[in-house]
This record gives sequence, C-alpha cells and structure tokens, in this order.
Amino acid sequence: MSARRLAGLARPPSRKVDQAVLVLAVTRALSWSLLVGALLVGVEPVGAQRVFPTKIEHVIVIVKENHTFDNYFGQFPGADGATTVRINGRVQSPPRAADSTPDIDHSFLGAHLAYNHGQMDRFDQISGARVGTAPLTFAQYREADIPGYWAYARQFVLFDRYFTSVMGPSTPNHLFVVAASAGGATSNARGTGNRPACAVPNASIAVLTAAGTTDRVSACLDLATLPNVLAGAGLSWKGYGFWVMGGLHRIYDDPAMRRSLVPEGDFLRDLQGGAFPAVAWLFGGRDEHPPRSICDGHNWTIEQVNAVMRSPYWKSSLIILTWDDWGGWYDHVPPPQADALGLGFRVPMLVMSPYAKKGYISHQQADHASVPKTIETLFHLPALGPRDQAAHDLLDAVDFTQPPRPPFLQQPRSCP
Repeated sequence: MSARRLAGLARPPSRKVDQAVLVLAVTRALSWSLLVGALLVGVEPVGAQRVFPTKIEHVIVIVKENHTFDNYFGQFPGADGATTVRINGRVQSPPRAADSTPDIDHSFLGAHLAYNHGQMDRFDQISGARVGTAPLTFAQYREADIPGYWAYARQFVLFDRYFTSVMGPSTPNHLFVVAASAGGATSNARGTGNRPACAVPNASIAVLTAAGTTDRVSACLDLATLPNVLAGAGLSWKGYGFWVMGGLHRIYDDPAMRRSLVPEGDFLRDLQGGAFPAVAWLFGGRDEHPPRSICDGHNWTIEQVNAVMRSPYWKSSLIILTWDDWGGWYDHVPPPQADALGLGFRVPMLVMSPYAKKGYISHQQADHASVPKTIETLFHLPALGPRDQAAHDLLDAVDFTQPPRPPFLQQPRSCP
C-alpha cells in the first residue's frame, strides 16, 4: 500500500484548534446520529431512489468561487436575501461591491468566528473584512453587476436554501461536489506548487479528527468518488479544468481515470465535436475569486452556458451552476449543522434545463452533497456515503411533464 493510501493511519503530531471550535466540533460529531434525522426533515428514507423519466442524458456541473447567496442575490425579488444589514450599529442598505475587491479570510476558523454559534454576528471581525472603517464583508452585487446570473434566475431556477457542505474554504467544498465527502478536510492543500496534489508526495491538507484536533495528512485523499461509480456503470465523464480531482487518489493515480482529466478549453471543443460525456465537471480560471473581476468571470460563464444551449446536447441536459465557498462575504441565514464540518454558509445555486421550471425559487434545503445526489438519482446510481444519502437532490427545479424549453442565449456585459 502506498504512503498516500496510508495517509490518516500514520499521522504527525496533532495541533489544537481554537477552543470554541474544538467544543463545537466535538459536540457536533457526537450528535451526528441525532442531527441528520432532525435537521433534514422531509428527505426520502435512507437508500430511497426516486425514479424519473430518462429525459436527462447529460449533467453539467459548473463551479465558480467565493461568493455567498446574499453577496450575489441578497436583493433578488422573492428570494430570502438580506436587503438590509447592520453596520456600526445602524441598519442600512448593503453597500455595493466593486468589480474587483480584496480577498477576505474564508478559512475554517474564520467561518466559525463569523458564525459565532449561529448568531451570525462576527463577519466584520474576520481578517480582511474591513477596508479602512468600511466593513467590506457586508457589500453586495446588484443586478447591473451580474445581469446574466439574475436573468438565469428569472428564466430558470434559483435555490435560496443551498449551503456549502463544509464551513470553510474551497478544497473541501470542491471535494463534496465530486465525492460527497471531504475526508475530514478543513483547509486547502499546502505545498502543491500549483500541481495536482497527488503528483506532489509531500503536499498536505488539514483534517479534523474525532477528538477535535487538526492533523496534517497527505493531500492525495483516498475517497470514494462519483467518477469512479460512473465509470463502473459504463457512463462517461470528464473533469474540465476541475483541479480538485488531481487530489483524489482513485482518480489521479488510476491511468484510465486520469485520461478524463482535461483542460477547461476542451469543454467547448467537445460540445462541438460530438463526444460530450454524460457528466461533466467544469472549472475555469475566470472564477470570480477576489481580486479577479466579477464581470469577466460572469462573461466566461455566459459563454459556456451559451455553448451548451447552442449544441445538440441542450435538449437532454441539466446545468448545475454554483459557487464553492463563502469567500468571507456576509450571509444572514444560519446554516443547519449536519456534522462537525458543516453545513456552511449559503452560496448561489442555479439549475438550467429544457425541463427547468421558469422563474422558480426553490426553498428546499440542499448543499454540495446534493450535486452527487442529483446525478445518482438521474442515473440510478448508489450513494457514496451518508451525506449524499441524506441530502435532497436538486430535482425540485424540474418538471418533466412540461414541453422542453428553447435555449436562452445571453450577451456578455461590458466590463469596467
């Protein structure tokens, strides 16, 4: 067995986490069996498989970065958004965010500081949350800043109870989109040098232990993944620029699986070339992670979605568009707690399809584990673990009895 696969069995000495986080994490871990039933009310019985007409043959998962629901859709009509915020003791309209902003701390510890045991009142105390005397964390984008996203919400389906799976940064949440688990990870990988984590033997990642401590283990995680299940079922898949797959042992260290890891640019080529997979995960460098331009990232998304809608695959596709983590931005809804890792703060979730309901806001609770759950439901696949087994899928967004809807094409906006 390789050293990577032994990661987690032989670990370096642990270091203590913040005392408040430690108590909270241990309490959650011990309460897991009670919470999963109490908090996810209305979920189908464990192991249940809903059956739908086979009108969806392609699922496209697009993941952007670092924005809460309130940061993008706080002002969206009919959604549960923060139309006002309290700044320096005064209730006011949220300030408008700039196209490019400084990055705000969005770590596991920073998230727990902001969360404050569900009080949601310490966002302005995290590192980078203030620029001078102004609390950047409370700023929001308006429709004029991200018109394409608001237009998708009006034409298709917006979820306003969609949470991150881990109350922390990018990597653990990207992992949930692929594996319905983060393997206990609470941080991004360290020491990769921008290479796939499984290609760097000394790359490490922080994981939360059952004792409430953090250990650093190999960043090449040995987790069950949905791509492995798809491959075993004879269903095609690809990761287009989807970097987190380079940190999954069962994908990256298997030559046959690794062949499905391709550059993001292949996405458009495959749509045009007639070799598009059943399931596609797409991540692009124009990802909206501060300080990168929101406008430019928005335009990239419009280009990718337009390409799907212009292709022959649109008629049988479901597009899932979401953001990986909170990015240090304020959100007013306390996330329900499923286990010691999360849930984390809400992020936007848009679902588009010829069978998507028009202008529908879903209030159904979901999280990143709902992405694998949706694919499992559509393709009649088994669950990967307890989180996707318990999660709602995203099929509240569709009505398979309605006539298929035509493409909704948009123009990129002019950027500042």
